[in-house]
Amino acid sequence: MPRPIHRRNRVIDLNEKQLLQGNLYTGLIRFALPFMGASLLQFIYGAVDLLVVGRYCDPASIVGVSNGAQIMQILTLMVVGFTTGITVLVGQYLGAGRARDMERAFVTGAAVFAGLAALLFLLLLLGHSALIDLIQTPDEAVPHARRYLMICGLGAPFIVGYNVVCSALRAMGDSRSPMLYVAAACVTNIAGDFLLVGGLKMGVAGAAIATLAAQGLSFALSLTALRRPSFPCSAHPPRPDRATAVQVLRVGVPLGLQSLLTELSFLLITVIINLIGLDQSAGVGIVERILAVGFMGASAFSAAISATAAQNMGAGQPERARRAALFGMACSVGLGAVLYTVFLLFSPRLIGLFTTSQAVIGYGAQYMTIYASDCVLVGIVFCLNGFFNGCGKAGFTMFNGLFSTFAVRVPLSYLISILPGATMLHMGIAAPAASLVQIVLQLLYFRSGRWRKSSLSAAREDV
Repeated sequence: MPRPIHRRNRVIDLNEKQLLQGNLYTGLIRFALPFMGASLLQFIYGAVDLLVVGRYCDPASIVGVSNGAQIMQILTLMVVGFTTGITVLVGQYLGAGRARDMERAFVTGAAVFAGLAALLFLLLLLGHSALIDLIQTPDEAVPHARRYLMICGLGAPFIVGYNVVCSALRAMGDSRSPMLYVAAACVTNIAGDFLLVGGLKMGVAGAAIATLAAQGLSFALSLTALRRPSFPCSAHPPRPDRATAVQVLRVGVPLGLQSLLTELSFLLITVIINLIGLDQSAGVGIVERILAVGFMGASAFSAAISATAAQNMGAGQPERARRAALFGMACSVGLGAVLYTVFLLFSPRLIGLFTTSQAVIGYGAQYMTIYASDCVLVGIVFCLNGFFNGCGKAGFTMFNGLFSTFAVRVPLSYLISILPGATMLHMGIAAPAASLVQIVLQLLYFRSGRWRKSSLSAAREDV
Protein backbone atom coordinates (compact mmCIF):
# COMPACT_ATOMS: atom_id res chain seq x y z
CA MET A 1 0.00 0.00 0.00
CA PRO A 2 1.41 3.45 -0.88
CA ARG A 3 2.64 5.35 2.15
CA PRO A 4 2.12 9.03 2.97
CA ILE A 5 5.11 11.14 1.96
CA HIS A 6 6.41 13.80 4.35
CA ARG A 7 7.77 16.77 2.42
CA ARG A 8 8.88 20.11 3.88
CA ASN A 9 6.68 19.70 6.99
CA ARG A 10 3.66 18.74 4.91
CA VAL A 11 2.08 15.36 4.39
CA ILE A 12 0.96 14.33 0.93
CA ASP A 13 -1.56 11.53 1.31
CA LEU A 14 -0.86 9.44 -1.77
CA ASN A 15 -4.14 7.58 -1.20
CA GLU A 16 -6.25 10.75 -1.31
CA LYS A 17 -7.06 10.93 -4.99
CA GLN A 18 -5.61 8.06 -6.89
CA LEU A 19 -6.61 4.93 -8.73
CA LEU A 20 -4.23 2.43 -7.17
CA GLN A 21 -6.53 0.52 -4.86
CA GLY A 22 -10.14 -0.13 -3.99
CA ASN A 23 -12.85 -0.88 -6.54
CA LEU A 24 -11.21 -0.27 -9.91
CA TYR A 25 -14.42 0.08 -11.90
CA THR A 26 -16.03 2.51 -9.48
CA GLY A 27 -12.83 4.57 -9.47
CA LEU A 28 -12.77 4.75 -13.25
CA ILE A 29 -16.39 5.88 -13.45
CA ARG A 30 -15.88 8.48 -10.74
CA PHE A 31 -12.97 9.88 -12.70
CA ALA A 32 -14.64 9.65 -16.10
CA LEU A 33 -17.96 11.31 -15.22
CA PRO A 34 -16.50 14.70 -14.16
CA PHE A 35 -14.16 14.59 -17.16
CA MET A 36 -17.15 13.92 -19.40
CA GLY A 37 -18.98 16.78 -17.72
CA ALA A 38 -16.05 19.10 -18.39
CA SER A 39 -15.94 17.96 -22.02
CA LEU A 40 -19.67 18.56 -22.39
CA LEU A 41 -19.32 22.04 -20.94
CA GLN A 42 -16.42 22.79 -23.27
CA PHE A 43 -18.54 21.60 -26.16
CA ILE A 44 -21.41 23.81 -25.05
CA TYR A 45 -19.36 26.96 -24.79
CA GLY A 46 -17.69 26.19 -28.11
CA ALA A 47 -20.96 25.27 -29.81
CA VAL A 48 -22.73 28.34 -28.47
CA ASP A 49 -20.40 30.48 -30.59
CA LEU A 50 -21.58 28.64 -33.68
CA LEU A 51 -25.21 28.45 -32.57
CA VAL A 52 -25.55 32.13 -31.74
CA VAL A 53 -23.63 33.23 -34.84
CA GLY A 54 -25.79 30.87 -36.92
CA ARG A 55 -28.96 32.43 -35.52
CA TYR A 56 -27.94 36.06 -35.83
CA CYS A 57 -25.58 35.99 -38.84
CA ASP A 58 -25.27 34.51 -42.34
CA PRO A 59 -23.69 31.23 -43.60
CA ALA A 60 -20.40 33.05 -44.31
CA SER A 61 -20.14 33.89 -40.61
CA ILE A 62 -20.85 30.25 -39.71
CA VAL A 63 -18.02 29.09 -41.95
CA GLY A 64 -15.74 31.81 -40.54
CA VAL A 65 -16.34 30.69 -36.96
CA SER A 66 -16.14 27.02 -37.93
CA ASN A 67 -12.82 27.39 -39.76
CA GLY A 68 -11.30 29.64 -37.11
CA ALA A 69 -12.45 27.34 -34.32
CA GLN A 70 -11.00 24.33 -36.11
CA ILE A 71 -7.56 25.92 -36.10
CA MET A 72 -7.93 26.73 -32.41
CA GLN A 73 -9.00 23.14 -31.76
CA ILE A 74 -5.91 21.84 -33.54
CA LEU A 75 -3.63 23.94 -31.36
CA THR A 76 -5.57 23.12 -28.19
CA LEU A 77 -5.41 19.37 -28.79
CA MET A 78 -1.71 19.69 -29.54
CA VAL A 79 -1.25 21.39 -26.16
CA VAL A 80 -3.30 18.65 -24.46
CA GLY A 81 -1.05 16.04 -26.09
CA PHE A 82 2.15 17.79 -25.03
CA THR A 83 0.98 18.24 -21.43
CA THR A 84 0.07 14.56 -21.21
CA GLY A 85 3.78 14.11 -20.59
CA ILE A 86 3.22 15.77 -17.22
CA THR A 87 0.20 13.55 -16.50
CA VAL A 88 2.08 10.34 -17.20
CA LEU A 89 5.25 11.26 -15.33
CA VAL A 90 3.46 12.71 -12.28
CA GLY A 91 1.11 9.71 -12.21
CA GLN A 92 3.91 7.16 -12.38
CA TYR A 93 5.91 8.93 -9.68
CA LEU A 94 2.75 9.05 -7.57
CA GLY A 95 2.30 5.31 -7.96
CA ALA A 96 5.94 4.75 -7.03
CA GLY A 97 5.60 6.98 -3.93
CA ARG A 98 8.20 9.52 -5.12
CA ALA A 99 6.67 12.84 -4.10
CA ARG A 100 9.71 15.05 -4.68
CA ASP A 101 10.07 13.71 -8.20
CA MET A 102 6.36 14.39 -8.76
CA GLU A 103 7.01 18.01 -7.91
CA ARG A 104 10.08 18.18 -10.11
CA ALA A 105 8.10 16.74 -13.03
CA PHE A 106 5.37 19.36 -12.70
CA VAL A 107 7.70 22.33 -12.25
CA THR A 108 9.90 21.28 -15.17
CA GLY A 109 6.88 20.67 -17.38
CA ALA A 110 5.44 24.06 -16.51
CA ALA A 111 8.72 25.76 -17.42
CA VAL A 112 8.91 23.95 -20.75
CA PHE A 113 5.34 24.77 -21.72
CA ALA A 114 5.65 28.43 -20.80
CA GLY A 115 7.86 28.68 -23.87
CA LEU A 116 5.23 26.90 -25.95
CA ALA A 117 2.59 29.40 -24.77
CA ALA A 118 4.72 32.30 -25.98
CA LEU A 119 5.27 30.69 -29.39
CA LEU A 120 1.56 30.01 -29.92
CA PHE A 121 0.68 33.56 -28.91
CA LEU A 122 3.07 35.01 -31.50
CA LEU A 123 1.97 32.53 -34.17
CA LEU A 124 -1.70 33.44 -33.84
CA LEU A 125 -1.12 37.15 -33.39
CA LEU A 126 1.14 37.52 -36.42
CA GLY A 127 0.12 34.59 -38.59
CA HIS A 128 -3.66 34.29 -38.25
CA SER A 129 -4.30 35.60 -41.76
CA ALA A 130 -1.84 33.15 -43.31
CA LEU A 131 -3.43 30.24 -41.43
CA ILE A 132 -6.89 31.14 -42.68
CA ASP A 133 -5.65 31.51 -46.25
CA LEU A 134 -3.84 28.18 -45.97
CA ILE A 135 -7.04 26.20 -45.43
CA GLN A 136 -8.75 27.69 -48.48
CA THR A 137 -11.57 29.32 -46.53
CA PRO A 138 -14.30 30.48 -48.96
CA ASP A 139 -13.80 34.13 -49.91
CA GLU A 140 -17.05 35.28 -48.30
CA ALA A 141 -15.96 33.83 -44.95
CA VAL A 142 -12.30 34.92 -44.89
CA PRO A 143 -12.75 38.25 -43.00
CA HIS A 144 -14.89 36.54 -40.36
CA ALA A 145 -12.43 33.66 -39.91
CA ARG A 146 -9.44 35.99 -39.59
CA ARG A 147 -11.17 38.14 -37.02
CA TYR A 148 -12.30 35.15 -34.95
CA LEU A 149 -8.88 33.47 -34.97
CA MET A 150 -6.92 36.63 -34.13
CA ILE A 151 -9.03 37.41 -31.06
CA CYS A 152 -9.20 33.81 -29.80
CA GLY A 153 -5.46 33.46 -30.38
CA LEU A 154 -4.78 36.04 -27.69
CA GLY A 155 -5.90 33.40 -25.21
CA ALA A 156 -3.18 30.88 -26.18
CA PRO A 157 -1.26 31.40 -22.88
CA PHE A 158 -4.50 30.76 -20.97
CA ILE A 159 -5.06 27.48 -22.85
CA VAL A 160 -1.53 26.25 -22.17
CA GLY A 161 -1.55 27.30 -18.51
CA TYR A 162 -4.92 25.68 -17.83
CA ASN A 163 -3.84 22.38 -19.39
CA VAL A 164 -0.52 22.33 -17.51
CA VAL A 165 -2.24 22.63 -14.13
CA CYS A 166 -5.05 20.24 -15.01
CA SER A 167 -2.62 17.64 -16.36
CA ALA A 168 -1.18 17.31 -12.84
CA LEU A 169 -4.63 17.25 -11.25
CA ARG A 170 -5.73 14.40 -13.50
CA ALA A 171 -2.52 12.50 -12.78
CA MET A 172 -3.58 12.63 -9.13
CA GLY A 173 -7.04 11.31 -9.99
CA ASP A 174 -8.84 14.65 -9.72
CA SER A 175 -11.09 15.24 -12.72
CA ARG A 176 -13.72 17.13 -10.71
CA SER A 177 -11.79 20.38 -10.33
CA PRO A 178 -11.18 20.88 -14.07
CA MET A 179 -14.92 20.35 -14.60
CA LEU A 180 -15.74 23.13 -12.14
CA TYR A 181 -13.28 25.50 -13.81
CA VAL A 182 -14.82 24.81 -17.21
CA ALA A 183 -18.34 25.20 -15.83
CA ALA A 184 -17.57 28.76 -14.77
CA ALA A 185 -15.99 29.44 -18.17
CA CYS A 186 -19.03 28.00 -19.92
CA VAL A 187 -21.41 30.35 -18.14
CA THR A 188 -19.14 33.27 -19.01
CA ASN A 189 -18.98 32.32 -22.68
CA ILE A 190 -22.71 31.78 -23.09
CA ALA A 191 -23.55 35.06 -21.40
CA GLY A 192 -20.93 36.84 -23.49
CA ASP A 193 -22.22 35.36 -26.74
CA PHE A 194 -25.79 36.45 -26.18
CA LEU A 195 -24.73 39.88 -24.95
CA LEU A 196 -22.13 40.66 -27.61
CA VAL A 197 -23.54 38.81 -30.63
CA GLY A 198 -27.27 38.84 -29.94
CA GLY A 199 -27.54 42.09 -27.98
CA LEU A 200 -24.77 44.36 -29.25
CA LYS A 201 -24.71 42.84 -32.77
CA MET A 202 -20.92 42.44 -32.75
CA GLY A 203 -21.09 39.30 -34.91
CA VAL A 204 -18.07 37.01 -35.11
CA ALA A 205 -15.89 39.41 -33.10
CA GLY A 206 -18.34 39.25 -30.21
CA ALA A 207 -18.26 35.44 -30.19
CA ALA A 208 -14.46 35.48 -30.16
CA ILE A 209 -14.30 37.99 -27.29
CA ALA A 210 -16.67 35.84 -25.25
CA THR A 211 -14.46 32.80 -25.86
CA LEU A 212 -11.34 34.75 -24.87
CA ALA A 213 -12.95 35.81 -21.59
CA ALA A 214 -13.92 32.20 -20.86
CA GLN A 215 -10.37 30.98 -21.53
CA GLY A 216 -8.94 33.58 -19.16
CA LEU A 217 -11.37 32.67 -16.39
CA SER A 218 -10.70 28.92 -16.60
CA PHE A 219 -6.95 29.56 -16.34
CA ALA A 220 -7.34 31.94 -13.39
CA LEU A 221 -9.47 29.40 -11.53
CA SER A 222 -7.03 26.57 -12.24
CA LEU A 223 -4.28 28.53 -10.49
CA THR A 224 -6.15 28.10 -7.19
CA ALA A 225 -5.11 24.42 -7.26
CA LEU A 226 -1.50 25.47 -6.66
CA ARG A 227 -2.42 26.35 -3.09
CA ARG A 228 -3.43 22.81 -2.16
CA PRO A 229 -1.05 21.00 0.22
CA SER A 230 -1.30 17.86 -1.91
CA PHE A 231 -0.55 19.60 -5.23
CA PRO A 232 2.99 18.85 -6.52
CA CYS A 233 4.24 22.42 -6.27
CA SER A 234 5.45 23.71 -2.90
CA ALA A 235 6.58 27.20 -1.89
CA HIS A 236 10.18 26.07 -2.53
CA PRO A 237 9.98 23.68 -5.48
CA PRO A 238 12.99 21.91 -6.98
CA ARG A 239 14.63 23.59 -9.94
CA PRO A 240 13.62 22.40 -13.42
CA ASP A 241 16.25 20.11 -14.87
CA ARG A 242 17.14 18.80 -18.29
CA ALA A 243 16.73 15.11 -17.46
CA THR A 244 13.16 15.60 -16.25
CA ALA A 245 12.36 17.82 -19.23
CA VAL A 246 13.50 15.00 -21.53
CA GLN A 247 11.21 12.60 -19.62
CA VAL A 248 8.22 14.90 -19.98
CA LEU A 249 8.89 15.56 -23.64
CA ARG A 250 9.55 11.91 -24.43
CA VAL A 251 5.88 11.22 -23.77
CA GLY A 252 4.41 14.61 -24.56
CA VAL A 253 6.06 15.39 -27.90
CA PRO A 254 4.85 12.25 -29.72
CA LEU A 255 1.33 12.82 -28.42
CA GLY A 256 1.41 16.52 -29.25
CA LEU A 257 2.69 15.84 -32.75
CA GLN A 258 0.12 13.11 -33.22
CA SER A 259 -2.68 15.47 -32.20
CA LEU A 260 -1.29 18.24 -34.40
CA LEU A 261 -0.86 16.09 -37.49
CA THR A 262 -4.13 14.23 -37.01
CA GLU A 263 -6.04 17.48 -36.70
CA LEU A 264 -4.15 18.83 -39.69
CA SER A 265 -5.51 15.87 -41.62
CA PHE A 266 -9.03 16.95 -40.70
CA LEU A 267 -8.04 20.43 -41.78
CA LEU A 268 -7.01 19.03 -45.15
CA ILE A 269 -10.43 17.43 -45.37
CA THR A 270 -11.91 20.84 -44.56
CA VAL A 271 -9.88 22.30 -47.43
CA ILE A 272 -11.31 19.66 -49.77
CA ILE A 273 -14.85 20.42 -48.63
CA ASN A 274 -14.30 24.19 -48.73
CA LEU A 275 -13.46 23.79 -52.41
CA ILE A 276 -16.75 21.95 -52.99
CA GLY A 277 -18.98 24.77 -51.77
CA LEU A 278 -20.01 27.15 -48.98
CA ASP A 279 -23.15 25.26 -47.92
CA GLN A 280 -21.31 21.94 -47.81
CA SER A 281 -18.56 23.52 -45.70
CA ALA A 282 -21.09 25.01 -43.29
CA GLY A 283 -22.86 21.66 -42.96
CA VAL A 284 -19.65 19.79 -42.21
CA GLY A 285 -18.57 22.43 -39.69
CA ILE A 286 -21.82 22.00 -37.78
CA VAL A 287 -21.62 18.21 -37.89
CA GLU A 288 -18.08 18.29 -36.49
CA ARG A 289 -19.40 20.28 -33.55
CA ILE A 290 -22.30 17.90 -32.94
CA LEU A 291 -20.24 14.73 -33.20
CA ALA A 292 -17.84 16.10 -30.60
CA VAL A 293 -20.54 15.00 -28.13
CA GLY A 294 -20.29 11.47 -29.50
CA PHE A 295 -16.59 11.33 -28.71
CA MET A 296 -16.86 12.66 -25.16
CA GLY A 297 -17.39 9.31 -23.47
CA ALA A 298 -14.36 7.84 -25.22
CA SER A 299 -12.25 10.89 -24.29
CA ALA A 300 -13.36 10.72 -20.65
CA PHE A 301 -12.59 7.03 -20.23
CA SER A 302 -9.35 7.47 -22.16
CA ALA A 303 -8.23 10.10 -19.63
CA ALA A 304 -9.31 7.87 -16.72
CA ILE A 305 -7.46 4.89 -18.19
CA SER A 306 -4.34 6.97 -18.83
CA ALA A 307 -4.20 8.19 -15.22
CA THR A 308 -4.96 4.72 -13.87
CA ALA A 309 -2.35 3.05 -16.08
CA ALA A 310 0.30 5.62 -15.16
CA GLN A 311 -0.25 5.18 -11.42
CA ASN A 312 -0.48 1.40 -11.53
CA MET A 313 2.48 0.91 -13.87
CA GLY A 314 4.51 3.09 -11.52
CA ALA A 315 3.35 0.90 -8.61
CA GLY A 316 4.19 -2.32 -10.48
CA GLN A 317 0.56 -3.37 -11.03
CA PRO A 318 0.24 -3.91 -14.81
CA GLU A 319 -2.70 -6.34 -14.56
CA ARG A 320 -4.84 -3.74 -12.79
CA ALA A 321 -3.93 -1.27 -15.55
CA ARG A 322 -4.97 -3.81 -18.21
CA ARG A 323 -8.34 -4.44 -16.56
CA ALA A 324 -8.96 -0.69 -16.43
CA ALA A 325 -8.40 -0.46 -20.18
CA LEU A 326 -10.84 -3.26 -20.97
CA PHE A 327 -13.58 -1.94 -18.69
CA GLY A 328 -13.25 1.62 -19.92
CA MET A 329 -13.33 0.44 -23.52
CA ALA A 330 -16.57 -1.50 -22.94
CA CYS A 331 -18.21 1.55 -21.36
CA SER A 332 -17.07 3.83 -24.18
CA VAL A 333 -18.30 1.55 -26.95
CA GLY A 334 -21.70 1.15 -25.29
CA LEU A 335 -22.15 4.89 -24.85
CA GLY A 336 -20.95 5.53 -28.40
CA ALA A 337 -23.52 3.08 -29.78
CA VAL A 338 -26.35 4.91 -28.01
CA LEU A 339 -25.23 8.29 -29.32
CA TYR A 340 -24.74 6.91 -32.82
CA THR A 341 -28.38 5.82 -32.83
CA VAL A 342 -29.51 9.26 -31.67
CA PHE A 343 -27.49 11.00 -34.37
CA LEU A 344 -28.92 8.77 -37.08
CA LEU A 345 -32.51 9.34 -35.99
CA PHE A 346 -32.36 13.07 -35.35
CA SER A 347 -29.56 14.47 -37.55
CA PRO A 348 -31.68 17.08 -39.43
CA ARG A 349 -33.17 18.38 -36.18
CA LEU A 350 -29.79 18.57 -34.49
CA ILE A 351 -28.20 20.44 -37.39
CA GLY A 352 -31.28 22.68 -37.54
CA LEU A 353 -30.41 23.99 -34.09
CA PHE A 354 -27.46 25.79 -35.66
CA THR A 355 -28.92 27.06 -38.92
CA THR A 356 -32.19 27.61 -40.76
CA SER A 357 -30.62 26.99 -44.20
CA GLN A 358 -32.21 23.86 -45.68
CA ALA A 359 -29.24 23.35 -48.00
CA VAL A 360 -26.80 23.36 -45.08
CA ILE A 361 -29.05 20.99 -43.10
CA GLY A 362 -29.30 18.60 -46.05
CA TYR A 363 -25.58 18.40 -46.71
CA GLY A 364 -24.81 18.07 -43.02
CA ALA A 365 -27.31 15.23 -42.57
CA GLN A 366 -25.76 13.34 -45.46
CA TYR A 367 -22.28 13.71 -44.01
CA MET A 368 -23.39 12.65 -40.54
CA THR A 369 -25.09 9.44 -41.68
CA ILE A 370 -21.88 7.40 -42.02
CA TYR A 371 -19.40 9.58 -40.16
CA ALA A 372 -21.42 9.16 -36.95
CA SER A 373 -20.44 5.47 -36.82
CA ASP A 374 -17.03 6.71 -35.66
CA CYS A 375 -18.65 7.38 -32.27
CA VAL A 376 -18.55 3.62 -31.67
CA LEU A 377 -15.10 2.97 -33.12
CA VAL A 378 -13.31 5.71 -31.19
CA GLY A 379 -14.49 4.04 -28.00
CA ILE A 380 -11.82 1.45 -28.75
CA VAL A 381 -9.26 3.77 -30.34
CA PHE A 382 -9.24 6.42 -27.61
CA CYS A 383 -9.25 3.98 -24.69
CA LEU A 384 -6.36 1.91 -26.00
CA ASN A 385 -4.46 5.11 -26.79
CA GLY A 386 -5.04 6.29 -23.23
CA PHE A 387 -3.80 2.95 -21.91
CA PHE A 388 -0.63 2.93 -24.02
CA ASN A 389 0.04 6.58 -23.15
CA GLY A 390 -0.30 5.84 -19.43
CA CYS A 391 2.24 3.05 -19.88
CA GLY A 392 4.56 5.56 -21.51
CA LYS A 393 4.27 4.05 -24.99
CA ALA A 394 3.46 7.30 -26.76
CA GLY A 395 5.71 6.41 -29.67
CA PHE A 396 3.42 3.59 -30.74
CA THR A 397 0.26 5.67 -30.46
CA MET A 398 1.88 8.39 -32.56
CA PHE A 399 2.93 5.95 -35.27
CA ASN A 400 -0.47 4.27 -35.35
CA GLY A 401 -2.38 7.53 -35.43
CA LEU A 402 -0.28 9.06 -38.17
CA PHE A 403 -0.32 5.91 -40.30
CA SER A 404 -4.11 5.66 -40.24
CA THR A 405 -4.40 9.39 -40.85
CA PHE A 406 -2.08 9.87 -43.79
CA ALA A 407 -2.36 6.40 -45.32
CA VAL A 408 -6.14 6.12 -45.03
CA ARG A 409 -8.19 9.16 -43.96
CA VAL A 410 -6.68 11.91 -46.12
CA PRO A 411 -6.11 9.89 -49.33
CA LEU A 412 -9.56 8.32 -49.09
CA SER A 413 -11.21 11.72 -48.59
CA TYR A 414 -9.49 13.10 -51.66
CA LEU A 415 -10.29 10.08 -53.81
CA ILE A 416 -13.95 10.21 -52.85
CA SER A 417 -14.14 13.93 -53.55
CA ILE A 418 -13.05 13.46 -57.18
CA LEU A 419 -15.30 10.49 -57.92
CA PRO A 420 -18.16 11.27 -60.31
CA GLY A 421 -21.44 11.45 -58.44
CA ALA A 422 -19.83 11.48 -54.98
CA THR A 423 -21.95 13.16 -52.31
CA MET A 424 -21.41 14.29 -48.72
CA LEU A 425 -22.71 10.85 -47.70
CA HIS A 426 -19.65 9.26 -49.28
CA MET A 427 -17.29 11.87 -47.79
CA GLY A 428 -18.27 10.59 -44.33
CA ILE A 429 -16.63 7.19 -44.95
CA ALA A 430 -13.00 8.25 -44.50
CA ALA A 431 -12.89 8.79 -40.72
CA PRO A 432 -14.48 5.43 -39.71
CA ALA A 433 -12.22 3.62 -42.18
CA ALA A 434 -9.13 5.17 -40.57
CA SER A 435 -10.38 4.20 -37.10
CA LEU A 436 -10.75 0.56 -38.19
CA VAL A 437 -7.13 0.49 -39.32
CA GLN A 438 -6.02 1.94 -35.98
CA ILE A 439 -7.97 -0.67 -34.05
CA VAL A 440 -6.35 -3.57 -35.90
CA LEU A 441 -2.84 -2.28 -35.14
CA GLN A 442 -3.73 -1.45 -31.53
CA LEU A 443 -5.07 -4.93 -30.81
CA LEU A 444 -1.95 -6.51 -32.25
CA TYR A 445 0.25 -4.33 -30.04
CA PHE A 446 -1.94 -5.00 -27.00
CA ARG A 447 -1.62 -8.75 -27.46
CA SER A 448 2.15 -8.47 -27.85
CA GLY A 449 2.50 -7.36 -24.21
CA ARG A 450 5.19 -4.80 -25.02
CA TRP A 451 3.32 -2.21 -23.00
CA ARG A 452 4.14 -4.05 -19.75
CA LYS A 453 7.53 -2.37 -19.40
CA SER A 454 6.78 1.02 -17.85
CA SER A 455 8.60 4.10 -19.15
CA LEU A 456 9.34 5.34 -15.63
CA SER A 457 13.10 5.66 -15.40
CA ALA A 458 15.26 4.97 -12.43
CA ALA A 459 15.77 8.67 -11.96
CA ARG A 460 16.87 9.89 -8.56
CA GLU A 461 14.35 9.99 -5.74
CA ASP A 462 14.66 13.13 -3.66
CA VAL A 463 11.96 13.24 -1.02
